[in-house]
Amino acid sequence: MPGPSRHPTQVFKGRTGVVSVAYFPDGQRIASASINKTVIISNVKSGRQDGKPLDHSAEIWWIAISLDGRRIACATEGTGVIIWDALTREVVYKIKCGCGQWQTYSPDGRWIATLRVDIDRVVQLWDADTGRPSGEALKCDDDVTCMAFSPDGSWIAVGFEDGSFQVIDISTGDSVVGPIKGHTGCMSSVVYLRDGCLLVTAAEEESICVWNSGKRENDAGLPRLPRH
Repeated sequence: MPGPSRHPTQVFKGRTGVVSVAYFPDGQRIASASINKTVIISNVKSGRQDGKPLDHSAEIWWIAISLDGRRIACATEGTGVIIWDALTREVVYKIKCGCGQWQTYSPDGRWIATLRVDIDRVVQLWDADTGRPSGEALKCDDDVTCMAFSPDGSWIAVGFEDGSFQVIDISTGDSVVGPIKGHTGCMSSVVYLRDGCLLVTAAEEESICVWNSGKRENDAGLPRLPRH
């Protein structure tokens, strides 16, 4: 069986200062955000721009696309998170949460989770249809730098500036796992394996750790994360 190609299959030229990219669920398009305050949607096969760009009044730090491909969430500097209709390219609503640094859709598309940088150590869930906050914010034990929903949407893993991470039950706000010190440097990424059995964390000191998430038994031979 041939190995993966060592050369890119497509190169998108003309974009500068790109800070975040995201695939649409159909795999036919990608969205790219840059520091020039725009999001451009491009056709994967042709590399050509698809429709008009999404123009913002502030720098964009992160983008996420809903699982049905209908909406694009853009975290911006100073204006929170802006939700766009991917078809009409019109703003659907805005989430006012201070400087938007990170946001992600839940796997079922019901929630958007954002960092509340105007309130230290807080993750807020918002109704993805209306943009209204859902209940109490999720309190964390340190300054959050990254986060990811578990595949079933019941937990959210958050990485911290001190190199530790924590897993929170979104229905209760209680800590399920941790905080656990997995790295010596600031956490840069956290992601679940698709079936939810493994959790991968990465940090700025160039380390990556793989954990048994505790969601179910697996045959990876990895130690299970302690549960509260």
